[in-house]
Amino acid sequence: MKNAAELKQNSESTCKLCGGTKWILLTVMTEEDLHYTFSGHRINKGAEYAYPCPNCGQEVRLGGTGIPNKYYNQGYESDKFWKVYRDDCLQTKRIIENFIDKTDSWNYGLYLWSNQRGTGKTKLSCALLTSIRIKHDLSVRFVSVPEYLYKLRRSFGDKGGASGEITKDLIDCDLLCLDDLGAEKRSEWTDQEMFYLLDTRYTRGRKTIITSNFDLENLQEDARLSDRIGEICIELHMPEQSIRTQEAYKKQSTFLSNILKEG
Repeated sequence: MKNAAELKQNSESTCKLCGGTKWILLTVMTEEDLHYTFSGHRINKGAEYAYPCPNCGQEVRLGGTGIPNKYYNQGYESDKFWKVYRDDCLQTKRIIENFIDKTDSWNYGLYLWSNQRGTGKTKLSCALLTSIRIKHDLSVRFVSVPEYLYKLRRSFGDKGGASGEITKDLIDCDLLCLDDLGAEKRSEWTDQEMFYLLDTRYTRGRKTIITSNFDLENLQEDARLSDRIGEICIELHMPEQSIRTQEAYKKQSTFLSNILKEG
């Protein structure tokens, strides 16, 4: 049986908007109500319509996108996100904000790189996907390049043709993030698969975000792939400082501080 403290905590943590269901039911009564429609579908007046709760419905919005769960609430907030970099990348910040606000008018994707690991490339790319998914109602997908190639190779033996479905899902989405390009073990097969994925998205007019620990000049990939990336993506150099290390140190310090207080 739950004690009073647990019951109080559960009561306080229950979302006041949706009651914890992650959905809100709306009866469409006016033209103003129509802006709540999800995925661009128009609902007739008088119809009941459920839409993801703006407070806690991130799992509904982002489920199936491949975005890691820990980044579900990592929407892009300029001041909060960039303060760790101080004034090191104000131009990059302005470009990112414009990409989010006016993504429909952009003809390019983004290539985010830094030689040092843990600089926030993955975190930033997930924040971009989340913000654009919610703000512009576009379909987004996130996958690490090594994971994609591993799943693709494993699926070749499936009678259901799973390899084609894996690639099709990444080709068809409006915005794709390929994380950690250059970390995979290269072969003629990987070169062929990666070029096919990016080239097909390019010919269909779909944008791609790519993260890597190499600049394009030193990216150890097939020359055709590097050239294509240079054609379809704006290259942005992230600051060479480990945000991951800073955040880990801060979390550990807070944890130890609480332990010492309890003692």
